[in-house]
Amino acid sequence: MSHATDQAPAIFECTLRDGSYAVDFAFTADYTAEVVAALSALGFPYIEVGHGVGIGAHTRGIEAAASDLEYARAAQSNAGEQLWGMFAIPGMADVDEVEAVLAEGAGFMRVGMDPDRFDEGLRFIEKVRWGSTKVFVNFMKSHALSPDEMAARVRMLEAAGVDGAYLVDSSGGMLPSEIRDRANAMRSASDFLLGFHGHDNLGLATAHALSVADCGFDIIDATLQGLGRSAGNTSSERFIGLMTRLGWAHDYDLISVLKAGQELVRPQIPQAGYSGLDTLSGVYFFHTSFLPQLVEVGERYGVDPHLLMQGHYELRQTTPDISLDQAALALGGREKEIDGEPLSPERYFGVPETGSP
Repeated sequence: MSHATDQAPAIFECTLRDGSYAVDFAFTADYTAEVVAALSALGFPYIEVGHGVGIGAHTRGIEAAASDLEYARAAQSNAGEQLWGMFAIPGMADVDEVEAVLAEGAGFMRVGMDPDRFDEGLRFIEKVRWGSTKVFVNFMKSHALSPDEMAARVRMLEAAGVDGAYLVDSSGGMLPSEIRDRANAMRSASDFLLGFHGHDNLGLATAHALSVADCGFDIIDATLQGLGRSAGNTSSERFIGLMTRLGWAHDYDLISVLKAGQELVRPQIPQAGYSGLDTLSGVYFFHTSFLPQLVEVGERYGVDPHLLMQGHYELRQTTPDISLDQAALALGGREKEIDGEPLSPERYFGVPETGSP
């Protein structure tokens, strides 16, 4: 594979943010401090911490082991010269909460924008007093935007003074050609800082990371052990290993990174293997933050959640706004009372993000 530049892309290490989904947001402030110190020593230039869902989630009923400010202070005390930051979704986080984190010394902030809420996201960014903090935007559910739409939004963000934009494979279902078409369109739009955040539902996250790097992207999101929401993310260890194998210039000590993943993160992984529903999410572009709702609706209507996901996808082709309840009824299900907690085939943490599956 050729590479668009002589220098490898920077790795944006988000084990302590996206990885927290996999442990029901149980990372403590002390654990955050320990891992931030290790990531800083390993030379990762961007270290994302905090609640997986983002700033404000813990005050809105999605409990975590620490508050936003406790995570922020743990990071600030241990990040050294590296930049640390958090994730914010407009509507989940409010301006005051973001500014409180910025006051603790955050070097960057990522703002997640749903495809249908781009204008709302821009208004949110305009309201925050950012100071010198870098602002990146995640185009959540990028599969819902055409390459031309992605390029147009990149130009709009650049004009608005944002520092960078992210192509995001939220459900881990995009094909190599779909990733490359969007990446090329974004890169052709400007010299704007571009990043990629990929989920591994179809086992393509690392391959996609290599592909966008070849298109000239500047930053790749990755986590130790690939820990993250649903089927996980691009693995920091594997991506650095591949860069080493390809001869790309980088400053990471691969063996030290491997040992950090083995010693600090692997013991946190709650279960081996992967869920069939996670894989199916990649096939049908079903955002996995809605999996708890899928399982609950399936149980309530007596519809297998796998078939419900498949049927919901097929019905969305003609009725884009169809709900899971409506899909369950269309599939022949009948609402019933459930004694006790619905039986879940897997453990899914978090709540639906904005928008629809």
